[in-house]
Amino acid sequence: MTAGENDLARGTRTETPALDRLTRAAARVLRAPMAGVFLPGDPRRPARHPASRYVHAENAPLIVTDARADHRVSTASGEGQHVVAYAGHPLRGADGAAVGTFFVTDIVPRRWTDEDLANLADLAAAAEALVASDSGSDAFEREQERAFLQALLNSLDTGVAACGSDGRLAQFNPAMREIHGLGLRTVGAEAWATTYHLYRADGRTRMSPDEVPLARAYAGESVQHEEMVIRTPERAPRRFLANARPIDTPDGRRLGAVVAMHEVTEAHRAEMLRRCRARRRPGTLRSDLGPGGGRGGGHRGRHRVGLGARRVLGGRRGTRGDRTGRRLVAGGGRPRSGELPPR
Repeated sequence: MTAGENDLARGTRTETPALDRLTRAAARVLRAPMAGVFLPGDPRRPARHPASRYVHAENAPLIVTDARADHRVSTASGEGQHVVAYAGHPLRGADGAAVGTFFVTDIVPRRWTDEDLANLADLAAAAEALVASDSGSDAFEREQERAFLQALLNSLDTGVAACGSDGRLAQFNPAMREIHGLGLRTVGAEAWATTYHLYRADGRTRMSPDEVPLARAYAGESVQHEEMVIRTPERAPRRFLANARPIDTPDGRRLGAVVAMHEVTEAHRAEMLRRCRARRRPGTLRSDLGPGGGRGGGHRGRHRVGLGARRVLGGRRGTRGDRTGRRLVAGGGRPRSGELPPR
């Protein structure tokens, strides 16, 4: 076997030990330099020769004495050029559809015997069972992961929703159902704001479809602390901060988007109350003394004077003080130059 052929043999080995043993057994039993498994979509089990794709597509065995003269598989390039003789058998799923190919190859023209083909069929059947077992195990693990994720979402007191790759809602946890007063509706982004009563931070303006945080995330935007109001019928408005992100695969495919909503209704009310109280503090009371110290003057300088303010100014009921703290007799006007007011 040449160096290139040796590389090809290593390349066709899978990362599943049981399948590796089967392919090595096939190479020994059929006295072939190379054997392998092709599973579409699995980068660990590629099709090094077009014959393997042909077997999968046709869902039928393929026996080739000399691939260079066979129009069905004569387009091999790269590492596949080392293949001359080929014998492949489809691997079928429970529904009978082809899910892959089990094959052996030779680097010289070869007439495969009936015994060779019978051994290949037996080994392919064993490989088929292993692939089905692996697929079942993968499905079980995926189901376990989904169950774990669902339990995690159900335990959160933060509302979480997600849409799938088609842009339609696909996930609503219990907290999100409580927020909106209704459950999951598989509607597109154009209907989210009206279906779930989504409003801007002013609490009066309904969000447009492209303003909804989940829709923005599905379009590729990362949304942070977006303030919004939920106004469902017959319920008091509630205020939320929304964080939303797209969900992408490592190769950049958009799988959907997710949004998390944290309620801040009480915190918002407390802040509004604090601001109202700050505007009414005694330190901001208005005086009736104008900028020049007398009555009148601009409205900016006027402050209403309460009992506490009169005491600070040194006055008593029925009197008022000038800017130096001297008492003026009510109704007596300001003292004339050089005079002190009567005591």
